[in-house]
Amino acid sequence: MLAQSSFAPGVRQVVTALHIPRWISNLTVLIPLVFARDLGNPALTARSLLALVLLCGLSGSVYIIDDLVDQRRGLTEQPAGPAATAALFTAVALALICLPVAFLLSRNFGLLTLAYCGLMVLYPLILKQMLLIDVLVLAAGLVLRTVAGAAAIDVPISPWLYVVTSALALFLALGQARHQLICAQGDHQVPASAEYSLELWEALTAVATAAVVMSYGLYTFFAESLPADHRMMLTIPFVLYFVFRYLFLLDRGVESGVPERIVLADVPLLADAALWGLATVLLLYV
Repeated sequence: MLAQSSFAPGVRQVVTALHIPRWISNLTVLIPLVFARDLGNPALTARSLLALVLLCGLSGSVYIIDDLVDQRRGLTEQPAGPAATAALFTAVALALICLPVAFLLSRNFGLLTLAYCGLMVLYPLILKQMLLIDVLVLAAGLVLRTVAGAAAIDVPISPWLYVVTSALALFLALGQARHQLICAQGDHQVPASAEYSLELWEALTAVATAAVVMSYGLYTFFAESLPADHRMMLTIPFVLYFVFRYLFLLDRGVESGVPERIVLADVPLLADAALWGLATVLLLYV
């Protein structure tokens, strides 16, 4: 009975360390499939869904490692004790299962997922303590997953999509840096974030905001893979609302700086993202 009572909390701690709600960011792996207009191809859709599952497993692995490193530095309280050992075992197991399957799916996809894992493991160990590099690494993680989606189904990805994804990833990463800046002023000192200032964050965010809006607008107009009548420009208002609403939530002071948690906790943002996805599919396929 004692073993069972101690087992359940340990499992809950390991599941918590996986940060399953944050896996929604892996949906970017489906973007190349949608914009390549191959959503009706069963084989490519299956490959994209498998890539999504593999990236979710690898994301859980790197999130666990991030938590364990932060726990050693006193930045978080979980997982600890026996749960830490179980969490580490889970992280290693996920990596050993998902990485070989990723290479079986596609060599390029495997290399990109390996690069993503390596970068995200180095992030809490070293890169998280380097000013500005920490933000760029967080942004690179999202970009790598998007490019990996194209590699999984072996389709070319528009250079414009690189630009848009990079700008959006940087915008979201800066929001997370702002939260860490606020936390650094309290009891928990987050590496590198203490060197930021609100003035610097505002300047960088202004650049990233302009980059998101301009690059997406230009993408809908100039990308060769999109409809020639520029109908995708109708989705620009959804992107504008998302950016403005996200900035509003950051300014109001959200409890978490993690982009996935911010989106999941805000109904208007979720609705906007869903409407953008629906409009995109209708404009591209109908």
